[in-house]
Amino acid sequence: MRVYFEEDDLDGQLQRTLTHSYERGADLGEALMTAWRITAGDDESWYREWSATAATAQAAGEASRNAGHVQSATDAFLRATEYHGHSLFYLRADLDDPRLLAAYQKMRNCFQSALPGLPYAAEPVSIPYEGTSLNAYFAAADPSHPRPTIPFPAGYDSVAEEGLFHGAAALRRGYNVLTFEGPGQGGVLYEQRLYLRPDFETVMEPVVDFALQRPEVDPERLVLMGRSFAGYLAPRATTVEHRIAALVCDPGQVDMGARVKSRIPSPALEMIRAGDERVDEKLAPMLESPEAKRTWLPRMAAHGVHTLREYIAALLEYTLEDQASEITCATLITEGEGDFVGGQSQWLYDLLRCPKEFRQFSEAEGTGGHIEGLGQQIWNGFVFDWLDELLLRPSS
Repeated sequence: MRVYFEEDDLDGQLQRTLTHSYERGADLGEALMTAWRITAGDDESWYREWSATAATAQAAGEASRNAGHVQSATDAFLRATEYHGHSLFYLRADLDDPRLLAAYQKMRNCFQSALPGLPYAAEPVSIPYEGTSLNAYFAAADPSHPRPTIPFPAGYDSVAEEGLFHGAAALRRGYNVLTFEGPGQGGVLYEQRLYLRPDFETVMEPVVDFALQRPEVDPERLVLMGRSFAGYLAPRATTVEHRIAALVCDPGQVDMGARVKSRIPSPALEMIRAGDERVDEKLAPMLESPEAKRTWLPRMAAHGVHTLREYIAALLEYTLEDQASEITCATLITEGEGDFVGGQSQWLYDLLRCPKEFRQFSEAEGTGGHIEGLGQQIWNGFVFDWLDELLLRPSS
């Protein structure tokens, strides 16, 4: 399904913003008019136009707040959150670009300005982690008594704030949400320069420790929900972290290096594993096109590496094939038809020895594309019905 841009990556990012209109994170007309002003392939115009729309929404939020119009201010700040966050998308290859950190901080400030007007109690929190802390938000569906709670990690390019756009559907159904950034994600990357790590169980342990200290959290009903890149991070974490009652992966991912391994001749792959710099020349064509640079360079930055050789070597460590059988909690795996990071959900499902279910979503039902594209309501309905049956209904 294509909305506006001919380029898949640009249109996919536009659709991502449009899905946030479900939770007031975008106005359809405002977002589509911004897209109309962007010149495809011109990353500067992407930054410029989304920044301009963000500034307009932010100014509207400030004006409404100053006039005492809380709801209008909240709506405008939520839109500004999305638009500021979207403006930096093609800046992420250069962590030293001052516009990247400025846009991120504006995004965060707008989101926190919206918090008082949200229909649920939400607050920014810091999760202790290896001498520093992880950025997070805790949102309570009902603070009066312990509820099932969803830790929601960010993905390759998402932030904790975006997690609450996704998490709002859970809050309406009575689940608490703890959305957070780990190493290599959002402000933990941009401000602290902590990079992605394959052993996400070491990140998840302090997150669960933190969650269990909250009186709003039912310790027996923790649900780890991983979407996009977190479709690897979440199952990897639950191979060790057994305080999780249920796992949702969308899509399920087993081996992050499998796709690049299939594109690289075996001799070059062995040179990569050996750290042989002579392979850099052989890999150079993979970074020639603007599309390839948009794909690979920001991900290299998230891993803290500077060459494609180093990036591929890092990806080869992101596998849970030998550990997947250690997952013990009930697991739901979903995948949208045509998801560009899909293709491994069935593989993960087959490796599991726990109670499990796999649901393939289709383009025909409006749920094709990355993490079900524009079909978020359909995905939410299926996933939360599954969780409700598992966690909310009394056992017979």
